[in-house]
Amino acid sequence: MPVVAVHGAKLPRWGALTESGVTMLRAGRLCGWIRRHPPQLSSEQVASISAAAEQIFPPYSAVE
Repeated sequence: MPVVAVHGAKLPRWGALTESGVTMLRAGRLCGWIRRHPPQLSSEQVASISAAAEQIFPPYSAVE
């Protein structure tokens, strides 16, 4: 179940938008959304996705 957590853009406060099967919501609502939806992936699938993301995306660094 794809979800996009949006930070800094205007989205409705009352909930999420869904388009073409992708849910878009405010970043601050992500934890609650995850808790309300049962797991869809196995531990192995999550580990594989995590490893791929670590290779593709640079580590976060705070802008000073």
